[in-house]
Amino acid sequence: MFDTASARRSAHVLPDFVKGVLDGVPMTRTSKFLDAYKPDPFAPAGATGGHVCPFHGEGLFSDEELLQLLEAALSRGLHAKLHATADATVRQALEAVAVMRERYGDGPVFHVAHPEFVHPDDVARFAELSVVADASPVLWLPNPMNSVIAQQVQDHYMERIWPLRDLHDAGTLVAAGSDWPVAMEVPNPWLSIETMVTRRSPDPVFPGSLAADQALDLDTAIRAHTVNAARAMGLAERTGRLSPGMSADFIVLDRNVFDVPVEHVHNTEVRQTWFAGRLVHTAAAD
Repeated sequence: MFDTASARRSAHVLPDFVKGVLDGVPMTRTSKFLDAYKPDPFAPAGATGGHVCPFHGEGLFSDEELLQLLEAALSRGLHAKLHATADATVRQALEAVAVMRERYGDGPVFHVAHPEFVHPDDVARFAELSVVADASPVLWLPNPMNSVIAQQVQDHYMERIWPLRDLHDAGTLVAAGSDWPVAMEVPNPWLSIETMVTRRSPDPVFPGSLAADQALDLDTAIRAHTVNAARAMGLAERTGRLSPGMSADFIVLDRNVFDVPVEHVHNTEVRQTWFAGRLVHTAAAD
């Protein structure tokens, strides 16, 4: 294998991670669950939708293949982000990380990306194994995608979808991202922050809440998008907060988000963006 990472490295490009995609997405029944999917709602009566019932979904890696992937990465000094959207593949990821911790100790960084569904027995293992919960994309609110998911998975899964509160309370580093441009047209952190707190959509077309007991407070949601995200990337000593000696990366807003109703946070606008102490963006005048 020809390694080009070192040639691509710069002050702001840090090719230090590999990504393994362990399953698909629940909407298309390509995520792997511990409990079976509901019968296919789009299959003709009496049909199984092309799958043997009960159908749990299928992972993309065997356990041995996943260990080989992680061994190849860690032996080269790289870290790993693992796409795992359903509880069976989240568990597979945690089991593999446990093996790597025995081999390599606490140094390597591991993320589980898009952990929409985590079995309650596995929540504490994130913190125990120092695994980052990569909270992206912004799907912890009522929307068409979650309506489709609810048609596919057992009802109890929707009651704990995106268990951010459980993970946070167990000591997990919850770091937010956008998954842009795959899942979101615009990487809008304000929608993400607001809905982490409300678990509601700002759009009245989609009423109600989604697993409201998994909501976070505003301070925790903001930390997930700032200092926690920097820690997850291994940049906690360089950015993510304003402190002497760190990069002056910050934004100037049109409001103090702690002084407005949380339901208004998604309307927040950025007036200025500063990067490494330089003004790099100014909003157009009204």
